[in-house]
Amino acid sequence: FEQKGPQLGNQFIEDNALISWIQQNIPIEFLKEFESDLINFGEKVKINSELYNWGFQSENNAPKLIQFDVWGKRVDQIIVNSGWLNLANLSAKEGLVSISYERKFKEWSRVYQLIKLYLFAPSSFVFGCPLAMTDGAARLLELNLLDEDIYLRSIFNHLITRNEEEFWTAGQWMTEKTGGSDVGFSETVAVKLEGDLPEFLNSTMNKDRVYFLSGFKFYTSATTSQIAIGLARIITNANDLNSGIQGSRGLSAFVIETRNNQGELNNILIHKLKNKLGTKAVPTAELELIGTPAYLVGEPGKGIQVISTILNITRIYNAVQSVSTMRRAIAISRDYCFKRKTFGKLLAEHSLHVRTIAELEVEFRGCLHFLFYCAKLLGKEEVSFEIKQNSNDEHVLLRMLTPLLKLYTAKASISVTSECLEALGGVGYMEDSDLPRLLRDTQVGSIWEGTTNILSLDVWRPIKKENGFEIYCESITKILNKIEVNNNNNNNNLIIKQIINNIEESLKELKDYFINSQSKINISEIELTSRSFAFLLARTYIGTLLLKHACLTNCVNDFEIAFRWTLISKRNFSLINSIELFNNSLDYELAFGKKTLNNDNNNDSMI
Repeated sequence: FEQKGPQLGNQFIEDNALISWIQQNIPIEFLKEFESDLINFGEKVKINSELYNWGFQSENNAPKLIQFDVWGKRVDQIIVNSGWLNLANLSAKEGLVSISYERKFKEWSRVYQLIKLYLFAPSSFVFGCPLAMTDGAARLLELNLLDEDIYLRSIFNHLITRNEEEFWTAGQWMTEKTGGSDVGFSETVAVKLEGDLPEFLNSTMNKDRVYFLSGFKFYTSATTSQIAIGLARIITNANDLNSGIQGSRGLSAFVIETRNNQGELNNILIHKLKNKLGTKAVPTAELELIGTPAYLVGEPGKGIQVISTILNITRIYNAVQSVSTMRRAIAISRDYCFKRKTFGKLLAEHSLHVRTIAELEVEFRGCLHFLFYCAKLLGKEEVSFEIKQNSNDEHVLLRMLTPLLKLYTAKASISVTSECLEALGGVGYMEDSDLPRLLRDTQVGSIWEGTTNILSLDVWRPIKKENGFEIYCESITKILNKIEVNNNNNNNNLIIKQIINNIEESLKELKDYFINSQSKINISEIELTSRSFAFLLARTYIGTLLLKHACLTNCVNDFEIAFRWTLISKRNFSLINSIELFNNSLDYELAFGKKTLNNDNNNDSMI
């Protein structure tokens, strides 16, 4: 006996959930422009493709740190596999950052770019990490560019180019020994340049914005990048480390070029590479800045405000990684259902196994819709900034939904990927199945760019300062008001009414909680329930998006997905009524689509 393993084809063509969302959302005139690119890219990211093998080589030949050369000179050279360098070149050529800045397709440019990243992520072995920070740095610079600042303009152009020889990636150097999310106690200091610009620095620099940084950075991801964005405290007296403003209000944002014109590190010591649970291919280091030249971005003391731009981008990238990992894990376990026989029949013929896959698919679909809805909001904000027509409500809504998106998809991905690993039995636990790698890598999603608890509290910032909760509720109400329900008692109308009722019950629970929270004097009482509040906020909004999509497709399966999602969100769900309320006959189609044992993939265009 020889067991056949899962086989995956074109990762765009086979993604029915993604294609359905695209068909109902992206204008046809734009889709015509880039559909063929998505199809071609879906072929490039297949398992065992050249791109996949670059990532595989990088994972299995992890970065190495050489601190001294043969003569005892300190060199601190990080050696990465050639596959990692190839992924950087491909990212430039494919426009994985640049697409969103070219804005050829208006707000849909950002969506198009993130769709490509979503296809790229599970096969790139987390090369999305340096791309996330590159994109975040590019957006930060775009918002803070001064017309006369030739130096920053040059760096910005390096970050968004499609030319692989000119393309730079960016790192993010925020975390210190004193804290990660809590950066207020950062010890890195910045001393302003006095006198003329030294010859060893770029002549296009504005000398009034040049500083020298000293301090220890405890986590620096993508340490081999050409630049980094870092935080430091400006001090007025180089001999007094406490002469700057203390706390987060004293922090400023800086661009740091990691190497000088001779290719040597810019007064940087790399002390060690981190030994991590996952993301093995990504070089992550502890390093020390010793008078490292850096360039001020934005106003002094406004560092936290300046880097918030990066966080909005990187948190969405985080969600891309989480959702795409779910997609890949489900695809592997789904295909295996048609290869593996147990107790005389295929896994696809065991109702309990089919129900399990169906539940995973429902979770994935909800996260997919949430991701690309936020991507669209981000694209609209970027385009409106360019034409100076910002919508404040949509800005606040994006600010509200982004931490919800990141926290919810990260936790969902861990759960879904673990379940998919289990669905393959013992072979799923084997490294060769690729599921252990996916599970290790997705575990970091709930830690990067803010843990679940930190993000649950972060949601309260727009709620308190910008009427975020009212805007959130109004957004849901607007979507529901556009859904037409007539009095005909056909199946669609009945299920639409049930779904709306489920959403409204969840919304009422949220409103009751919010009203009650306003009377709380002790902030710790609100903190204790912030996590549950955040998850219900996420699930309620996702349920609304799923209903909206079902009404557009008028598809029974989509209505069933929205119904199951919103029923569970109501929190009065029970094992007994799941048998009575769920349309159990749809489990198979939810799990496998229209696939039958003899059905081939449909390669027709979406248009």
